[in-house]
Amino acid sequence: MELLVVVLLAQLIAWGVTTFLFQPFTIPSGSMEQTLEINDRILVNKLAAGTVGLKRGDIVVFKDPGDWLSSETPQSGDDQYLVKRIIGLPGDTVSCTGTASPLRINGRAVHEPYLAAGSTPCSEGRLFSTTVPRGSLWVMGDNRQDSADSSAHQTLPGGGSVPEADVVGPVFMVVAPLNRFRFVSNPTATFRSVPSAK
Repeated sequence: MELLVVVLLAQLIAWGVTTFLFQPFTIPSGSMEQTLEINDRILVNKLAAGTVGLKRGDIVVFKDPGDWLSSETPQSGDDQYLVKRIIGLPGDTVSCTGTASPLRINGRAVHEPYLAAGSTPCSEGRLFSTTVPRGSLWVMGDNRQDSADSSAHQTLPGGGSVPEADVVGPVFMVVAPLNRFRFVSNPTATFRSVPSAK
């Protein structure tokens, strides 16, 4: 009887943790390389999305806002979610005006040290200049030319932006495989000079 109580209590605690605090996901594609690799097991802080607030540079897991997964590689169990980096907050003007140009946020060029080796900030055929709608986010992959992100979905409802309500939370840890175990931090210096949206 005591064993049954312990097992039930452990399951209840695990349910509470994954429902309200932390949720695990598996990285299904190479869109966030080299920051996150295929089959990395990550933990998302569900509490931060609603209380601390989301910031430029956060890597977030979010529900598919509408047919994005048709151009991604879904993973069993996680096939309704994607993972990308927040580039633009509500009201920000985000632009990529040429394949040799830097990404700009509110007119300020941003140097992105987290991009995958060989990636460029702006992709041919996916150039844009957009103002992020209220209650939405502009997200992009670190492996920029291999990421079906906001820039690839400009013709869909929302113009490529992701509703904040669809965000599960920011990634804060890689827990597996063990040789990849580490905390995931926000590159705050990258966005420090970006002016606030007007």
